[in-house]
Amino acid sequence: MRTSAIVAAAGVLAISAGLLTAAGSARNDPLRTSASASSQNNASLPLTTPSASSAPTVVAPTVVATSTAAAAPAPIPATTIQPVGSTKRMLSGHPVVYITFDDGPSMTHTPLILEVLARHHAHATFFVEGRFAHRYPQLVVAELAAGNSVGNHTWTHPHLPTLSEAAIRNELTSTRHLLRTLGANGQCVRPPFGETSAMVHRVESSMGIREYLWTTETKDWMHTTAARDLQRADAGLKPGAIIVFHDGRASGSPQSVAAVEQFLTRAESLGYIALPLPC
Repeated sequence: MRTSAIVAAAGVLAISAGLLTAAGSARNDPLRTSASASSQNNASLPLTTPSASSAPTVVAPTVVATSTAAAAPAPIPATTIQPVGSTKRMLSGHPVVYITFDDGPSMTHTPLILEVLARHHAHATFFVEGRFAHRYPQLVVAELAAGNSVGNHTWTHPHLPTLSEAAIRNELTSTRHLLRTLGANGQCVRPPFGETSAMVHRVESSMGIREYLWTTETKDWMHTTAARDLQRADAGLKPGAIIVFHDGRASGSPQSVAAVEQFLTRAESLGYIALPLPC
């Protein structure tokens, strides 16, 4: 796996050197978006098969239908979003911040994010969708090789509380299986849109995985400006904070990349250490 990771990381650097900057289509509020928006974003992605030299061969787990007749839950106010998994607030006298990325990996933004993290000697957590991790496994390998952690963001990005228990388990199990073939432990999850429930927690607990939400949302998926994203991130900077950005093709943007760069510069000036969540 070390050899594959090194080769994969080199491949990602080569990819990012010739990367075209592309702004994704506008995304609705993640606490209010319908499940159909997720499938539309997926349909817009070009089908790309990684070469055998850049990533291990993986086979997509079978994903069963996940919709049910259950009514969508009421939106969860952003002020109630709090981390569930355990985190450190301080390390060797330095405050700790956890930077996380949802909805990837993508060829347009993930390589650039990895370059930013490397420049700042920082580490983060990537909550990946199984369907995109299967499409770009070399990026997951590169994330891990750089010392980041990789978490489960389900296979198709559904509204989990609207699904049956079996469907929730299938979304999480399929993605965890894939992540383990790529070298990740797959022991943490972030539910899409930050939507969770007692049944979701029950499934997670039975699988032995930890749920991580966030303390601060930058709302970079709104594709406004890097300055606005940075303002939200700065407002939530405190020891043990979990900051969420996005690196998905439709949810991430060049502004997200710029905001991460500026946020890390700001955090470093205040003595913060950027660590990955324990996944």
